[in-house]
Amino acid sequence: MNKEQLIETLNLKGWSVECERNYAWFRIKIEKEINMFEFGLFETDFDYKLLIRNIGKDMIEETEFQIILQFFQQKKEDKPLLLILPSNSLNMTREYAIETYIKNKNYKKMNVDDQMVEALKVTEHVCLYAKDETIKQMKQFTVIFTALKNLLQTNYNQTLFFDYNENDLARRKSLEFFVNINYCVVSVKITIEENIIFLSLYKEGIVKEKWEIKQEQDVQTYLQSYIDKVEQNQRVRNLFQTHTYFFDKYCALNGVISFFSRRMYETLLTTYDSKEIERIAALHCKEKEPKKRIENNMKYICFFDQKALLVSRTELTVTFIEDLREINKHIKEIEKNIC
Repeated sequence: MNKEQLIETLNLKGWSVECERNYAWFRIKIEKEINMFEFGLFETDFDYKLLIRNIGKDMIEETEFQIILQFFQQKKEDKPLLLILPSNSLNMTREYAIETYIKNKNYKKMNVDDQMVEALKVTEHVCLYAKDETIKQMKQFTVIFTALKNLLQTNYNQTLFFDYNENDLARRKSLEFFVNINYCVVSVKITIEENIIFLSLYKEGIVKEKWEIKQEQDVQTYLQSYIDKVEQNQRVRNLFQTHTYFFDKYCALNGVISFFSRRMYETLLTTYDSKEIERIAALHCKEKEPKKRIENNMKYICFFDQKALLVSRTELTVTFIEDLREINKHIKEIEKNIC
């Protein structure tokens, strides 16, 4: 059944139908008197999510519900399909009826823990339903995702010039991490294709590695081996290159704009060489409880290597201060003039 046939079928049953498609969603809203339902399908790199919302006061007949569900199910066999009911949008009677309709099509309610919430990009305030095979696959997917995060965090903790962060711009649609392996920057992504879980590695948008992942140990086998190899190769390359990745991150964490970050770097070069600046900046970035900058409208202090950088917004200057007594004097002055 295509979209036009679905609309015609629902019109004959007294429903007015509104369809909307954008880059993320395909949504169908149906209305009849005081009743309104929304079905929104969202595709990610690892699943399909069908959100079902009842906004009206009455119920939908099961035959009508199943027609719509069947429409969204068709050609959705390459990745798992999850049904989502917002737990705060249905009263108990309507929720029970919809749950019955869903169960009649062999969907079961999923028991979702915190790790699965994170892996599947859902909130705690929804109820998820899926078929047995999908539930099994989503549990496996969650285990693999958790193994990936643990591996990245272990490398982050153990290797100074290793860093990673999740791609916030694609947070709902993909599971992608930007990874810095000793200044070799790649992205790592988990996908499901034809119901097979893959771990892919990209550099400058080009696929460099793609591994089929059947169990969590495969993440360690493939990705850790790749990290170790790159780490070794980068050590030689970095002997002849200057990097500011961690210094730039240090400035970002301290809210330093580019104008002052350049001046900070030039000031630090009078005391340290470029590699030492980067090493100290990396240590600062990885502190569990880093010292936050102290500021007022005119000045602020950022801490660096047990010393301080004093920035004057009015005079547009940066001063490196090594003496602790002088640092404390400036801190008191700044705090005294906080508006």
